Amino acid sequence: MFLFMIFALGCHHSTGLKNVEPFTECPTVSPYNGQLNETLEQLYSGQNDTDTGVLMLEEGIHALLLRGWLAEQSTQSIDIQYFIFSADNVGLLSTSALLAAAQRGVRIRLLVDDVLAHGDEFMLRDLHSHPNISVKVFNPNINIGKTLTEKSKNVVTQFEDINQRMHHKTFIVDGSVVVTGGRNVGDEYYDLDDEYNFRDRDVALFGGAVESVQESFELFWKDEHSVGIHALLPSVTLEKAEQTWMDLRNYSCDPGNFQPMFRTLIDDMPSQLLQQKESGQLHWVNSVQYISDAPWKNETSGLGGGSITTRELLGLLSVATTRIWIQTPYLVLSEVGLSGLQAAIDKGVEVKILTNSLAATDNYPAFAGFKKVRNTLTEMGVEVYEMKPNAPDVQAMNRTQIPTKMDADVGLHAKSMIIDEDISVVGTFNMDPRSANLNTESFVVIRDVQVTKEMAEYFEREMNADNAWPTSPQVDKEAGLKRRILTWLSAIVPSALL
Repeated sequence: MFLFMIFALGCHHSTGLKNVEPFTECPTVSPYNGQLNETLEQLYSGQNDTDTGVLMLEEGIHALLLRGWLAEQSTQSIDIQYFIFSADNVGLLSTSALLAAAQRGVRIRLLVDDVLAHGDEFMLRDLHSHPNISVKVFNPNINIGKTLTEKSKNVVTQFEDINQRMHHKTFIVDGSVVVTGGRNVGDEYYDLDDEYNFRDRDVALFGGAVESVQESFELFWKDEHSVGIHALLPSVTLEKAEQTWMDLRNYSCDPGNFQPMFRTLIDDMPSQLLQQKESGQLHWVNSVQYISDAPWKNETSGLGGGSITTRELLGLLSVATTRIWIQTPYLVLSEVGLSGLQAAIDKGVEVKILTNSLAATDNYPAFAGFKKVRNTLTEMGVEVYEMKPNAPDVQAMNRTQIPTKMDADVGLHAKSMIIDEDISVVGTFNMDPRSANLNTESFVVIRDVQVTKEMAEYFEREMNADNAWPTSPQVDKEAGLKRRILTWLSAIVPSALL
């Protein structure tokens, strides 16, 4: 994703906080009622202390509203890591929810990557002024607080460093619940964009493995590459910061921004969770592992070197005996990755991969890289499928009830894997050199037959003829001329940066 550097060199992204209507009473907010601990006690009832509750979040709106309820009902702390933290409608509502939690005494720690695509660094700086909120920036060498001259200089003199980004996506509440997976903060990750939405996947974890996620967050938070945002930007007066807080509050009070039906669904979250436990959708698993890279991906020189997550994924490929199924938005395999799949095929393992078609992708350089290995994969015996931009079963997963959102094109963003009948992997790792060698990544390994069976049903449906094309150069013609030209131009980007 070399284009991030060009994007980062752009100007500050303004938010929708101008001319916000004031609200004396807030019709979109329910009062804090302390439901979280009570609900968790009911969920944990009858379970082993060492087990982890596993709830797959396949639908975008469910993944968003669960985050919203957890923020509203948190009692102690919210710790967050995101690569993208947008200042669009979802981003502003999310920020307002964090601020509201801080106002009632919850400690908020937010760690964002310096790229901050579609974000607003000044709003986050004002948020940091709150006594219960701390905001840090990971590896701040390309964007926040940098002049155009400084950015340009760093592109030339710190090329390796600026390409090492934090790609983590974790949302931890009270050290007892975590939501992690493929989704960033932005409309398109939760089925709320009018033009293009991602098919993505998160997993909510309760108890058990949450401790490992918390330990990883602490490691990143305390690392020298995580810098307080106040050290990167001009200072702000408390009066100015408080105005931003008020604007965020009023923005979220507007039913035009926060639709009333979502308020109802959030309020119903405790009963939804208990129903999911009773129905078996919430699984209690005795083998859940969180794998995370260290804050600094690797200590080698250059753009290679591998990582903890890379080694662990290769290890999972090596133990497969019957199948390896993969969903990845970007499929740019190196010789190491190709060798891993070839070794599996030589053992008789079935390998299927779903990725984006040119008509569905959001990343032209990555697709140009995929084209270089497409024939190699099919000749090896890998079954590769490319998602359609109007995949009906994917569009049907949009449960927002907002017609303009439900008709939007779709593209794959889920980063998931199935090994044999009992191993499921959900995380941030794309099958590309950037995830293998540059960006810090994380994923959850769930060893459970039922979880894997249920996830496999989604894989099978999304690879069928209604939703995906079997890979072929001919499929590229389904995309418009503009997309084909941009992909051709993007082929100049070195594979190591994809």
